[in-house]
Amino acid sequence: QAIDEMDAWYTTTAPLVYGQGTAVVTGPNGNAAVITGTGDAAAVTVGDLEDKTAIGPVASKVQFDKIQGLIQQGIDAGADLVVGGTGRPDGLGTGYYVRPTLFANVRSEMKIAQEEIFGPVCTIIPYDSENDAVRIANDTIYGLAASVWTSDLRTAHAAVRGLEAGVIYVNCFDHGDPTQ
Repeated sequence: QAIDEMDAWYTTTAPLVYGQGTAVVTGPNGNAAVITGTGDAAAVTVGDLEDKTAIGPVASKVQFDKIQGLIQQGIDAGADLVVGGTGRPDGLGTGYYVRPTLFANVRSEMKIAQEEIFGPVCTIIPYDSENDAVRIANDTIYGLAASVWTSDLRTAHAAVRGLEAGVIYVNCFDHGDPTQ
């Protein structure tokens, strides 16, 4: 299996909090990721930056409007809206707060899979094989960073060899370079 159930939590929660964007998830764990992500996304606290807040507002009206437009485009393109959506979170009528949003059954050609959203939006793209996952991950004009989540070292090595990204992490994301 390319992703463990514990990793399903990270795959769906971290992109919402850190704005990573797309998770490519397979098989029975794909369903686990969606279920886990639904609860996690709904539980993410949005608001002023306080101890219990995970996500503050985005930087500007321009960015807020861009994110809202991309969420709407995802809905219009037929992605499954699992949680979130357009508009502000309940109780936050003003400010540039974005509802944590999770889409499932996204296709790699959809704009929400291709754009860097820079907001609390995660897209889950199902795949059939590890080669298919690498193909999907490489189907982007950006390719700045990628992360592989697996308990199988051979799977990790094969994925890393196939990925076209500036930085590739295994079982972590953005934890820095331990050699520096």
